[in-house]
Amino acid sequence: MMDLDMTHDIQRVYRKLLTCMSRPGLIENISSESQKVDITIDMIKHLLTILFTVLDGEVTFHLPALKDSELIKKINHLTYAKNAILQQADYIIV
Repeated sequence: MMDLDMTHDIQRVYRKLLTCMSRPGLIENISSESQKVDITIDMIKHLLTILFTVLDGEVTFHLPALKDSELIKKINHLTYAKNAILQQADYIIV
């Protein structure tokens, strides 16, 4: 079971992302939220936390280095976002 609260912790990460985008140069720390992720996946917990924040069933993503991997399937399963070709993806994960 994951200790990450998919409502409150993800909202906190979202606010931190918005703060950083609105104040270039400001660095926020999402370690406290990321450490709550308890999922076995080949991805840095911080990146996975951000993916939980920006991906949902209404957006698409693309992992350029991977064609059809378990990682893509896992991201789809966890966020409901669909994998898309590079030109049509809303988010490109590098």
